[in-house]
Amino acid sequence: MFLEFARDSKVYLVDGSFMDRLHVTEVEFSQSFRDKNYETRTLHNLSEMHEGSSITTANPAQFSLTIPMIRSSAGLPNYQHKLVTFGIDLENNQLKTFDLFIETLSEGYKGNKLTGCVVTGVNFQISRSGFLLAEIEGEATKLERVGAPIADSVFGDGSNNDQLSATQRNSLNTGQAEWEAGHDKFVVCRNVTVQVGGNTLDFVFGVNLEIQNEGKWLKHETLQDSLSVTNASNTMYPSTYNLNGRTVAGSIQQYVNTSTATGAANLQTWSGNSTVNIKAGLDDTFDLEANLTPVSFTNRMNASEIYSQNYDFRLLSGAGTLTNLITYT
Repeated sequence: MFLEFARDSKVYLVDGSFMDRLHVTEVEFSQSFRDKNYETRTLHNLSEMHEGSSITTANPAQFSLTIPMIRSSAGLPNYQHKLVTFGIDLENNQLKTFDLFIETLSEGYKGNKLTGCVVTGVNFQISRSGFLLAEIEGEATKLERVGAPIADSVFGDGSNNDQLSATQRNSLNTGQAEWEAGHDKFVVCRNVTVQVGGNTLDFVFGVNLEIQNEGKWLKHETLQDSLSVTNASNTMYPSTYNLNGRTVAGSIQQYVNTSTATGAANLQTWSGNSTVNIKAGLDDTFDLEANLTPVSFTNRMNASEIYSQNYDFRLLSGAGTLTNLITYT
């Protein structure tokens, strides 16, 4: 039986006692093992032409999620708040971690678990009259198969035969009740306002804003542990992600129109000290606001059926206080 993964899978975020279902449009995940080769040909065995193999460690697991942003009567839903702030929160120079569960109905609720997830990047896609999307990329220490059902008390037959604690079950039930009550609605970017250097741009047709966490997993392979590795169950997995830096950048796409003050401004120019202000939402109550200063930008013109220009910008400082620079309703 083929698994219709995209149609019948559910994704859950778990952070201690907090658990909620993620409403995603796309999800991908994988993990590979590291295969080291070594010479087997010796003076006593010159006919051995094939290299040997040693597998003792796993590479970090990779995952990506695409989530339509939601406006809730209580503000940003908890699971979205956790995802977009995990990527911009500092705690002892290490990102906070969480777990992801992906459960597939057609496989008898068999699940996959990503342990120790960190968000390495959040990209907000902002297009006029389109959904406000958050494209989230991250890494995790381990991907494994787990028993099921993960959340039978909410989505199964009500037998409570699942892997949840009482507090997790209460958190999941609360989030599901809010969703079903219709208090949330997807954010369509009917109102997008962009300013560069204090001037409001006309004819903007696309904006993206990206936060990238730059770091690496600390070395986790030791000689002592490698000697005891016999199969996948006792493989050495990465455990600690060390944050080294952060980049906030993006681009603005604008049609060139010579009849307006800003429609053809800054063509083929640049600035090393400017400001970028982005507001997007359903109406005048904006759901996403970014007030970035100081920034540098370069401008490039695109020639096709219609002339357009791109502002490519990057935040120069203030990355430690991103919660004040980028806000969500």
